[in-house]
Amino acid sequence: MLKEFSVTVDTVKHTRNPVYTFSTSDWQSPKFIITVQNNEKNVDLSGFIPRIAIKKPDNTIVLQDGEVTDAANGKCEFLLIPQAYVVGGIHKAEVMLYEGAHQVAVTGGFTYNVSIGIMNIDWESSNDWPSLSKAIEAGEKIGSLPSLTTTNKTNVVSAVNELSSSVAQNLTEIESLKNRLDALEGSPPPTNTAPSISSSFSITSTNDTTPVSIPFTVTDVQGGSMTATLTKDGTVTTQTAQVGANTWSVGTLSVGTHILKIKATDSGGLASQELIFTITVTATGALDTTPPVLTITPTGTFTNTQTVTMSVNETADIFYTLDGSTPTSSSAKYTTPFSISVTTTVKAFAKDTAGNSSAVQSQTYTITSSNTTATVGSATVGTAQVS
Repeated sequence: MLKEFSVTVDTVKHTRNPVYTFSTSDWQSPKFIITVQNNEKNVDLSGFIPRIAIKKPDNTIVLQDGEVTDAANGKCEFLLIPQAYVVGGIHKAEVMLYEGAHQVAVTGGFTYNVSIGIMNIDWESSNDWPSLSKAIEAGEKIGSLPSLTTTNKTNVVSAVNELSSSVAQNLTEIESLKNRLDALEGSPPPTNTAPSISSSFSITSTNDTTPVSIPFTVTDVQGGSMTATLTKDGTVTTQTAQVGANTWSVGTLSVGTHILKIKATDSGGLASQELIFTITVTATGALDTTPPVLTITPTGTFTNTQTVTMSVNETADIFYTLDGSTPTSSSAKYTTPFSISVTTTVKAFAKDTAGNSSAVQSQTYTITSSNTTATVGSATVGTAQVS
């Protein structure tokens, strides 16, 4: 019975796969059913030869051709030869695509673990390169290559150097495989790293009628689509995010303080750091029912002319009278301080932009000196004789 394992590999980036496990006792049963993608889109395998390169824990190499089973959907299969699982431990593998003798693509790697079975067949581990052997045999047939029974990388390199230009196709095949062996020897399989996220958003306060929109930028080595997790006051939603510029359209917020959070998670499940924003929202257009506060200075009894000053605690108009009558919105409007030189009763009130009016204030200025006048601007209010 076959043990089948579904694997997805990508020619652009590393795809996260589980570590597949089988035993040295699984004689002629492990099969990889592989989907080849390019930037998360299935590759059309029509006209391609799929090959798998496997580096065993003892550093020997297996190179094996596969079978295209569904070209349009990028699917191929590899029924592993025994040398692919005669050694226990972690094995590293990757898929190569060939057009004839020319390698055109290499995928990211994946790993599988071989355990030592009870019914283990005691085979000596060695390199096993069916594709390479085929090329060497072709060279032997035209007399340009001596008989080879090599099972190590050094002899492969030597064989490559001995091939003549008359077997150029075979030379290309072997040279390409040699280079891949070098790469497998010195390079670990690519690893995924978590994305990072940043934002230029700096608003800490707004009102309840202005929509909030938070721009954020995602950086990720592997690229591709990912998920943005958006948290508003503890409520979590998600949206699709891309590497580069993104926007969270939060909308309007209610009056109060709100906590907004963003983080990005890639297709492999790795998450970025979390951005946290605190925004205080105030009401817009709320009904103003508070009247302004009017202040009139100075107050009291004086022996000389006084300058009357009026002020309010907000934007408002001040209306006043100097004849003791109650002021209205039609009375004189205060603009600058004015002088009082005779005993005078000043009455005034303030009215703000919302229409709220203060209570009428009354201040009596008692002037005790003789022959004084009360003047507002250049107008004489009156004269008085004090005995």
